[in-house]
Amino acid sequence: DNGHTEDLLQQCLLLQQDELIALESIFPDCVLNSPSSNGALKLQISVQFGDSRSVYISTPGDAGQDETDLVQSVSVTTLPPLEFTITLPNAYPLLEPPKIHSVKATHAWLPEASALSNTLLAMWQLGDNVLYGWIDYLQTGDFLQDLGYISADDQNHINPTSQILASCIAPLLDASPLYESQLVWILSPAGIGSDNATSAILLFVLFANTHGMHGPVTACRLEHRDLVVQEYLAAEENSPEREYLERRYGSVIIKKLVEQHLQDIITQEWIRSSTTTCPGCQTHVQKSEGCNHASLTMSAPSPEIVGQEDIDQCQLLQKEEYEVLESIYPEFISSTTADAILKLEVPVEFSGSKTTLISESTLASITPDDIPQKKATLQVISIDALPPLLLQLTLPPSYPLFKPPEIVSIRAMHTWLPDVSALHPILLEMWQPGDGILYTWIEFIRTGEFLNNLKLLSTANDETILLPHPAPRVIAPLLQGYDESSKSNHFAKNSYPCSICLTSLKGAKCLQLSCGHIFCRSCLEDYWKMCIEEGDISRVVCPDPECVKQAKEAGEEEVARVVTETELQRWKWLRDKRDIERDPTVVHCPVAVCQTAIPKPQDMDPDSDAESSWNRLRQCPKCGFSFCAFCRRTWHGPLDKCPIAQYEEIALEYLAAEEGSQTRVTLEKRFGRANIRRLVATYEEEKANLQWLEQSTMMCPGCRCHVEKTLGCNHVDDVLEMQDALLLQMWDST
Repeated sequence: DNGHTEDLLQQCLLLQQDELIALESIFPDCVLNSPSSNGALKLQISVQFGDSRSVYISTPGDAGQDETDLVQSVSVTTLPPLEFTITLPNAYPLLEPPKIHSVKATHAWLPEASALSNTLLAMWQLGDNVLYGWIDYLQTGDFLQDLGYISADDQNHINPTSQILASCIAPLLDASPLYESQLVWILSPAGIGSDNATSAILLFVLFANTHGMHGPVTACRLEHRDLVVQEYLAAEENSPEREYLERRYGSVIIKKLVEQHLQDIITQEWIRSSTTTCPGCQTHVQKSEGCNHASLTMSAPSPEIVGQEDIDQCQLLQKEEYEVLESIYPEFISSTTADAILKLEVPVEFSGSKTTLISESTLASITPDDIPQKKATLQVISIDALPPLLLQLTLPPSYPLFKPPEIVSIRAMHTWLPDVSALHPILLEMWQPGDGILYTWIEFIRTGEFLNNLKLLSTANDETILLPHPAPRVIAPLLQGYDESSKSNHFAKNSYPCSICLTSLKGAKCLQLSCGHIFCRSCLEDYWKMCIEEGDISRVVCPDPECVKQAKEAGEEEVARVVTETELQRWKWLRDKRDIERDPTVVHCPVAVCQTAIPKPQDMDPDSDAESSWNRLRQCPKCGFSFCAFCRRTWHGPLDKCPIAQYEEIALEYLAAEEGSQTRVTLEKRFGRANIRRLVATYEEEKANLQWLEQSTMMCPGCRCHVEKTLGCNHVDDVLEMQDALLLQMWDST
């Protein structure tokens, strides 16, 4: 015990137990197991922000370009969880800190998750119960700044490992004072969603405290846009000021803003000179024909017509409707009655799985038979839910009796919906005077009925969604990730009975296996750990009786979610050892200091009759030695034959076994049926030749050549000896 007294260690044990009880009561979803003595503690911590963060996904352009190709803009309140495996030493927390064995980020969203270990250990002080502080530190996202993923100044604060991408994010880091807020950027693994393996995707999480969030289609705020354009036009052509603005925002974007600004000036001048403002609704009217009399027609009465009594009734109806929505959909509403804007976040949830076809171009009617022809440009996924639509609404004083809700904006998370603005008129057409429409809108979106109105369902099959998107390989994993997260959240909220301990626990304390059966993590952990320790990995299966009969073993991901990293490595080693022992095609490397087990090539079919001498080639993955699987010598090519002594032993073993015996089957699987047959045929041919030579020929006593008499007497002259004698005489004469 490192010299610590028993009383001190007993005090540490009591402090550990009190801390674990407190953690399980405060963070029940974070603590995945209750460790036994010297057992590992597993933590799963989600990063939760206090408000929504705008996520901009962009890809860096070619070398030498300053522009950044903006792909999409999304809104997040959480980031995928971080998974920790730690153990508590006997002297923790008085004298030793917790030991961190592994740190992993779900979906690998954090490039340097392992760097968190040193940061967390630095937070511990002697006698400090640090686990609560760790969880709170990770949940709030404060660790992002300590790891260098938050910059509040300029590009000099970029993580040094990604300086090559500084030109891509410089315009965002060097933003206007209107955007002076922290910027979080996360570098994903190279090549995600791109054909170019050297490209990378940057996820910029902008703390939108001033401007809110908008997608790439929505225009920027007019005030900021006009300030930029005026500053650009005031500068001289090719001046440093213009070059700075072009580098800061991108030359293409600046040119588009200038063109739009000039077009707005022309439009405003035309409206001022060619139209008249209606005194009632302030709409600009242009006379085309007829007299100068104009009638004002509106679908609802103006505020002057609606009385105060009607307004009070509308306010009461709005309050009642809000209370009903808040009781039915508490997770969909992210604002209060005091807010001027009502924010709704409505996910799309299907009753069953739907096949989603994602293509770069607009999809017309398509059938399953068309998928193979379009496979190169299609991403086919199966999902139960789609990311939510974000609606911002304002309720006029005369709603719902006289006016519909005013839709400020509609956005789709991950911008998965190609033309979300087309949903605006569809929703407004559903309203009728006096109708509280918000519940109908939510159900219309939640059930996915709007997809049919937007013509996003296949005409051949209503269960198939046709989704055009400019980057199918980017959006497909995002949709799948959201679908998995939605299922996980739904699973964690419900309670499930464990058929082992016969108790009912929340999904956060349970694990659903691929077969669909659910068990609590504690029971599954004890059972699988015992099997791994005993070396009986064939029992690391679903404990349900039906699955035990089928003997379908658990996958690596399932085992990793239950046992520790050390036990996982032992399970993998035992599994590989068993597979090698069962596989008759395995050949060991002939190098004495290596002896690595090498399986047959994946493209080699042991039941094929096709003859290929290349099937004998093996290359050791550890030492790189290439050799022949038959003779175990250095690879001699497909044309050169193995030495007779080597393949004769294999042929004799094959011929000695009975037809259809296990020995013959094993040899055919190891070397290939065609190779074995060719080997046996060669051996039998050589054997027949030797028998004929022994029976029909006589060996010359001089040169040992076999000679056969065809005619004449029994006298034979050895031509080789005569030639040798002649050559000897010629050599003597010289």
